[in-house]
Amino acid sequence: MVFRMIQAEFGDCLILETPDTDGTIRYILVDGGPEGTYDHHLSAELDAIRQKGGQLDLVVLSHVDGDHIVGLLDLFSELLVRPQIQVAQLWLNSFDKAIGQNNAIATRVSEVFHQAGMQGVQMANTEEVTIQSINQGNKLRTRAQQLHIPINPGIPDGLIKAAAKPQKVKIGGITFTVVGPTTQNLKELQKEWQKWLDKQDDALASSDLESFAMADESIPNLSSICLLAESNGVRILLTGDARGDHLLQGLKQAKLLQPDGSIDVDVLKVPHHGSDRNVTLDFFRKVRAKQYVISANGKYGNPDYDVLKWIVTAATVQQRPIELVISNDIPTVQQFIQDFPMNQNTYTVRFMPKDDHSMVV
Repeated sequence: MVFRMIQAEFGDCLILETPDTDGTIRYILVDGGPEGTYDHHLSAELDAIRQKGGQLDLVVLSHVDGDHIVGLLDLFSELLVRPQIQVAQLWLNSFDKAIGQNNAIATRVSEVFHQAGMQGVQMANTEEVTIQSINQGNKLRTRAQQLHIPINPGIPDGLIKAAAKPQKVKIGGITFTVVGPTTQNLKELQKEWQKWLDKQDDALASSDLESFAMADESIPNLSSICLLAESNGVRILLTGDARGDHLLQGLKQAKLLQPDGSIDVDVLKVPHHGSDRNVTLDFFRKVRAKQYVISANGKYGNPDYDVLKWIVTAATVQQRPIELVISNDIPTVQQFIQDFPMNQNTYTVRFMPKDDHSMVV
């Protein structure tokens, strides 16, 4: 199984490839990165796959966020006018599916944003980004339907989630186990959105437009599709922007953790571009990898210095040689290397070559 990280600047975009039993190479695209990723990098990679006679046997959108979905929107929009490559199926948890409750919450969210717009309220930046992401998710679903691409085929309830009996799907030589989001994650998400809606309703009902505009910046995020990919003894953990504690819950539910609560994988796609808001030192003590992949370019401070420190500290204490594979060489990483010399710890670092479209991990 080959893990290819596509240059996506501050977003995520990767391709897995593996031979099937008949020798056919199967390709899985996970996320499409932010604006510019498709035009500048992903399109060239897909052209190379097409020239080899390949297709995208699966496209996965981990969650509806601009730095993951825009490249997929660009791809699907181009496929409408130029069938560059075949797409066999799409995995996507749209906002209304993830929230559930017969779409009641999703409908109310749209109503609140519409009402605010009618009253001339300037939404907080977080809210603008969130409603844009929700709309992008709906647009991707519509594009897939126009292209007759099956969405979540064979998946119970049409929702990709970690179930009591783990969902395992085999594509080519890769077996995927869904480890997130869990049902509990989705229930918590529903509660968070209901709480957010109650705040907005109160502000609008009282004509307190300033309160609405300055409303809770921590607008609920959507739970990422998280997958354990296994092929010929190689294990890759794909995490989207998930929280570390949620990942561990999903891994435990799938009975993938050892008795001490740990798991060993070959490659860990570090959650949320190495943000310290999603993980802790304890997470890296429990989720042990040989290679840690970080797609980031310094935007929003990612990867955070502390996350690099936690990864290396956990590995050094456990006497595990590891490799950090990072898409962009940025000052934070150089400062970390200076503070934690490689010859005094158990890690090495590899960066994607400048101006390359991708690198094999």
